[in-house]
Amino acid sequence: MTGIPISALGTGVMLFLLSAGMHLLIGILAPALAFRSVSDRSILFVSTRTDTRLYGATPAEVLTVNPALTQLRRTLLTAISGLLVGMGLLEVALAWFGLGGGHGWALLALAGSGAAMLPYWYLVFRPYRAAAIPLSIADLPPFIWFPAALLVPATVAGWIGLS
Repeated sequence: MTGIPISALGTGVMLFLLSAGMHLLIGILAPALAFRSVSDRSILFVSTRTDTRLYGATPAEVLTVNPALTQLRRTLLTAISGLLVGMGLLEVALAWFGLGGGHGWALLALAGSGAAMLPYWYLVFRPYRAAAIPLSIADLPPFIWFPAALLVPATVAGWIGLS
């Protein structure tokens, strides 16, 4: 019995589609979860453990002291979710039609946009590093680490597939 051959280009496309899928999934689910009482107060940005150390109180305590922060958090989460959905849809189109069609510009756009986000994640986590709060992969939101982990293998596979 023979297996289905998998090309490097197909692997690159699939990895970029997985990244896009994560952006879409988180973007679609996050607003609904943000308005649920359980998740609404358990995390401010990273994790309960790290946020408690950074802000000096549990996320629930921080949000209880200033209810306007809850509304700000919901508003920002909704805005970020919209950006994630838009980015995910664009990634799907670039990966499927552009890279899947053998267009090098699509690989450059996908790899470039993924790489362009990395310095911003560095800046986002600077307060945690400044406070000497260790961050593990389990602390980080999946919409950050999952696409970042796929970026290099997806780009390499796409590059090999296009050559």
